[in-house]
Amino acid sequence: MLRILVDFLSGIIRVLAVLCIVGGPVVGYIQSAEMDAQPWEGALIGFAAGFLIAVVVGGLLASVILVENHLRVLADAQLKKAAEPAPEEKSAEESAMERAERIASFARQYRSQMPQPATATDAQADTATTTETEAASGNGKDQAKAGTS
Repeated sequence: MLRILVDFLSGIIRVLAVLCIVGGPVVGYIQSAEMDAQPWEGALIGFAAGFLIAVVVGGLLASVILVENHLRVLADAQLKKAAEPAPEEKSAEESAMERAERIASFARQYRSQMPQPATATDAQADTATTTETEAASGNGKDQAKAGTS
């Protein structure tokens, strides 16, 4: 019964929104004489009120429908899970192998985003460059000191 009601509401929600949006200006036009306003002003106010009512009521109904649909999916999954036979328990070794395979797959997929370790030749080249830079800057300081004395 609940499924029929939710399906009906999800189908009729658009019709209700159109009725509110179209009915608002009509009611505003009719009531404009009582509000001491021009008919077009009453229609404009009625349109705004009808649009606001359509948004609020339609949004609330859509939220309720969405929640019910999610609950329906969860209930169907529970029924489906209960109908299936229980899977066999895996040994600790099989579980460890599956975990290792998932980790390796993840590492292959995101290898470009992981920091790469420096190789021995890169480390030697960085050390040589740093030593040369320090020596050059040190020699310049010694020369500056010798020139000022």
